[in-house]
Amino acid sequence: MQKIGLVGLYSIDNMGDCLICETTRFLLEESAKDVDVLEIDAAPRKMSSYPGFHKLKLLISALLIRAVIPLFAQTVPRSKVRYYVERFAWRIKLQWHLKRVIPGCDAVIFSGGGFLKFKNQGLNYIVEQVVEICERHDIPVMFSGVGIEGFDINDYRCRQLKSTLASPSIRTIATRDFIEILQQDYMVGPPTHTALVGDPAFWAPECYGTQKKEGSQKIGINVIREDIFKAYGNHLSAQELKTFYIELISELDGKGADWVLFSNGMKSDQEFGLSLLREMDKSPELMLPPPRTSRDMISLISGFRTILGARMHACISAYSLDIPVVGLIWNEKLTRFSELTHQRNMFFNESEMNVDEMCMRLLNAPGTGYDDDRRKELKNLTKTEIETFLQSHSVDA
Repeated sequence: MQKIGLVGLYSIDNMGDCLICETTRFLLEESAKDVDVLEIDAAPRKMSSYPGFHKLKLLISALLIRAVIPLFAQTVPRSKVRYYVERFAWRIKLQWHLKRVIPGCDAVIFSGGGFLKFKNQGLNYIVEQVVEICERHDIPVMFSGVGIEGFDINDYRCRQLKSTLASPSIRTIATRDFIEILQQDYMVGPPTHTALVGDPAFWAPECYGTQKKEGSQKIGINVIREDIFKAYGNHLSAQELKTFYIELISELDGKGADWVLFSNGMKSDQEFGLSLLREMDKSPELMLPPPRTSRDMISLISGFRTILGARMHACISAYSLDIPVVGLIWNEKLTRFSELTHQRNMFFNESEMNVDEMCMRLLNAPGTGYDDDRRKELKNLTKTEIETFLQSHSVDA
């Protein structure tokens, strides 16, 4: 039996990230007969995960990330100085943890999500540390269904991420979206196998044994924090997003629709949904309790007739369950998801958002079916790349 380290965001309260981890584990266990999967939390969040002196290092790191680094973000956002300060903060926080869990693995797989990014979240520093440790211990690495979020050669963080991806330990990078950026901009040095695949969460129905509940008339409205558009470089303000939701809900009310608000579990999204209901003088019970597990989220979404999707994996969950989704585009990953799944006409960016049109789509979407052949193709590509990686690195598949 060989040990596969599965790196993911296990402790985040966005159940979409947990969904990625669990569906990737499902695919691993489906693809190999005798494999021991070690779940490696890329960034543990609970204080209890940091024993003894490591609690102090966690606090120092948090101080740097929340108070010091924002100063560099404003003055020298793409500089070498900012990179090294951020790098230091993430290393004192996590290096002891990653050095403890990774060396015993026979292979390491990054479980989807937006790991190949450098502008926010700090995931590039986690990737850098994991790959360095794997290279030191001759451990093969795969990125499975990850997101590629941008490239900027003038940003020192981006250049360092590109350097990290040149590591000989990395054998496969399978992406769910921008394969052209990966191949044309990031890949240098020794040949690394790259592929375009589906998001691992497309396998959610098989992973959880869940199907959509037939006959439901309820519309799920997925809420997202009000500043999300601005945070990702768009123009739509927090107030404008709030106004959109209020107008959409009012339009659905006028047509007698049965609707409810829900989140992917994030506190900021949940609070925004409750604030909408207060402003509209509606019952807080119209905001569903936040899902605490990815199974909870899939079960919740399976009960809807259609959804307005805001978070990426609310959209993906609905897609996997064959539930129509009308989506908001606040990040290019949602544009690419809609294009790859042949449903761009059901997704709306900030310049396209029209309450009447989107309301009509929500009410009539069950008549517009998905391209089932395309969905099967993307799912099979994800599974095949995992199988190939396991077979090429002596895991009993």
